[in-house]
Amino acid sequence: MSRALLSVTESVELADAPADVWQRIGRFEDMRWHPAVARLEMVDDLPAKAGSRRLLTTVDGAQLLEVLISHSDAQRAYRYQIRISPLPVADYDSTIGIEAIAGGGCTVTWRSTFHRLEASGLDDDAVRAIVSGIYRAGLDVLAAPQ
Repeated sequence: MSRALLSVTESVELADAPADVWQRIGRFEDMRWHPAVARLEMVDDLPAKAGSRRLLTTVDGAQLLEVLISHSDAQRAYRYQIRISPLPVADYDSTIGIEAIAGGGCTVTWRSTFHRLEASGLDDDAVRAIVSGIYRAGLDVLAAPQ
């Protein structure tokens, strides 16, 4: 593992009301909005409760096990960690949240910190680019006309 703690932050401004966007993306047990997610299974029967786990299967067949750390409808944010994945990261901790914009609309921000796995053979910038690409794919879908 690299010694440096890496971070990625991506965001998008939307004209939609924060409550409407949260309705779409705010459920830990539902990632239908992200184009890379083919299937999501809850490992535990604890949606939106700290400690619940979800197993994501991507469109290319990769699987990620993620654990919910915190969830707040009032703050329109949730925090989760990846425990098992094919990504070249360790100690991955992420938050996705929504903030209202004065005058209407909102900003969706997805951020994380993690360490790069040395065994991946990738440098810090390449690993950041992978995580950033995942975030951008989801945020770009949110920004696309429906």
